[in-house]
Amino acid sequence: MKKIILIFLTVILAVACHTTKPSKILVTTVETAKDLPTDSLAAVNRKKNLYEQHCMSCHDLAKPSSETEREWRKIVPRMAAMINKNGIVVDSKMEEDILSYLILNCKK
Repeated sequence: MKKIILIFLTVILAVACHTTKPSKILVTTVETAKDLPTDSLAAVNRKKNLYEQHCMSCHDLAKPSSETEREWRKIVPRMAAMINKNGIVVDSKMEEDILSYLILNCKK
């Protein structure tokens, strides 16, 4: 009887270990997609790269979670205007993408 119980438990354990659950897509530092529910991982990474490339050209990067959405909405247009004065072009689409990345990861 002990052998049957041992075999039964071994089979249950083996089945439990091999059962797959749907995996979640994890995006670095992204907690929710409330503002961008349709963004793919590739789109978020593209926006993150824009943020890193353009914002780091003038200063050290702030963590997106260091500011609230309201604060980022004030900061990004001001910074985009400054960088454009320095000869680096950040068009309105790029500015929108950078802002959406920051809002997606901002302090809640």
